[in-house]
Amino acid sequence: MKTTNWITGALVAAMGLTAVAAQAQGTGPGDHDEHRGMMFGAFDGNGDGKLTPEEMAARAAERFAKADSDGDGMLSVEEMNAAAAERIAERNAKMIERMDQDGDGMLSLEEIRGRRDPAQIFKRLDKNSDGVLSEKEFAEAAKMMRGHHGKGPHKDHDKR
Repeated sequence: MKTTNWITGALVAAMGLTAVAAQAQGTGPGDHDEHRGMMFGAFDGNGDGKLTPEEMAARAAERFAKADSDGDGMLSVEEMNAAAAERIAERNAKMIERMDQDGDGMLSLEEIRGRRDPAQIFKRLDKNSDGVLSEKEFAEAAKMMRGHHGKGPHKDHDKR
C-alpha cells in the first residue's frame, strides 16, 4: 500500500511540474500537438507508442528525483520552483531559437507577431464576427487556452 501511495504521489508531482512548465511555455496554436507528442515520448520509456502504469510511474519517479535536489524524498516549494524555472528556461531558449529570425538571440515584437498575428487570433476569438469580444467570448477563449495548457476548465468560470 505504501508503494502505491508513493508512486501516486510521485506521479502527481511530476504531472504538476509538467503542467507548470507547459503553461509557462507560451507556444503558438500549431505547437500544442508537437508539445503533447514530446511529452508522450518522455513518458513512453520503451518507445512502443503505448503508456503503461509502470512507465508513467518510472517517469514520475525520475522527475521527482531530479527536482528533489537535497535528496530527502520530499519536494519543498523552493525545489519545485527551481525545477519549474529550469524547465521554463529550457523552453524559452528553444522558443527563441525557433522564432529568432535575425539570429540576435532575442525576440522582437515583429518576430513574435510573425508567428502569432494578433488580428488573426482576434478574428478566431470573435465567434459572432461583430468586431469586438464579449465577456462570454473572452471567457471561452481563456477556457480553451487553459485546456491547451493541460489545466482543463477552471471551476470559477464553470459557475457562470
